[in-house]
Amino acid sequence: MSRPLPTILDFGCHVIHIHYVSKRRMAEETDWDPDDGLALADGAWVAEDDAIYIGKWLPLKTQRITLFHEIVHAALDLREWMA
Repeated sequence: MSRPLPTILDFGCHVIHIHYVSKRRMAEETDWDPDDGLALADGAWVAEDDAIYIGKWLPLKTQRITLFHEIVHAALDLREWMA
């Protein structure tokens, strides 16, 4: 069965990989510290890796919304870098 969400976005000059990850991997990729008092992110755009991380524990609709949110962050960064 194929995933109904994309795993790669091609922006022409940048290819962004999309990873659907566990809570543990999300914590590792975002350097989340539970002592900060902040909730674990549902998604993250990590520019250094050209990657978007989305929590696979989320319902599909929330994954879509989170993915769109992170794509906007990525597009804004790419636009700024290309200016």
